[in-house]
Amino acid sequence: MKIREIAENDLADIIRLLIEGFPLRNPKYWKTGIDHLTRRPETKGFPRYGVTLEVNGQLQGVLLLLTSTIHGSIRSNLSSWYVREPFRNYATFMFKRVTRVPGTVYMNLSPSPAALPIAKAFGFKPYTGGVMMYDGRSAFKSDCAQSLSMTGKHLEAFDAETRNIIVNHLRMGQRFIQHIMSSFHQLPNFA
Repeated sequence: MKIREIAENDLADIIRLLIEGFPLRNPKYWKTGIDHLTRRPETKGFPRYGVTLEVNGQLQGVLLLLTSTIHGSIRSNLSSWYVREPFRNYATFMFKRVTRVPGTVYMNLSPSPAALPIAKAFGFKPYTGGVMMYDGRSAFKSDCAQSLSMTGKHLEAFDAETRNIIVNHLRMGQRFIQHIMSSFHQLPNFA
């Protein structure tokens, strides 16, 4: 048994594992997600895709990692964590393996009910605020939020690192950004 970085030649098996572990998502969803990870800029010292649990030459688990440098801080979102039933006792070792780089902000922005107690046991706490990017078709009206179609004028209002994040999302097909105003991150003036 070993926990190792996901390699490009693992991707077909990783997609099969993700389909098995998250049956409400179709194969195209997972293929598109892996394609996005392939095109994302790499963060030095972090796996491009995440880690896998390999037992006797067969992949039995997956934990995807989405890592970026934002305002000088490395942030890594743990996502899409699935381990086949006979090997679930190794799941926490996968979690420990990917959260070992000191000085990194680790997040699980969408934990499953099964993953939530493990995240809490590892000291994760709720996180919110700042910029939230999403598909604009799910926009809602709010006095503290604004949904914008991104243009050059809008992008110029953000600092370089935030602009890079937005540009990467636009390359993946996202067309809107929801900006939540908070005391920690003020909405630029788009007038």
